[in-house]
Amino acid sequence: MDQWGQIRFTADSRTLIAGQGDWTVAVWRLDPGEAVERLCAVAAPAAHSENRAPPELCGR
Repeated sequence: MDQWGQIRFTADSRTLIAGQGDWTVAVWRLDPGEAVERLCAVAAPAAHSENRAPPELCGR
């Protein structure tokens, strides 16, 4: 049986934290600049390995 958890924003609203009844906790950083940086750290090398240009958002 699933148990509902708690969802909270940090005081500065830049992080969302969700907890479940099974002690699982997820943390999402909501800063757009940080999100782009983290996504590009994965997307750009993946594109390069496939001989494709990285997403425009990630620069060249």
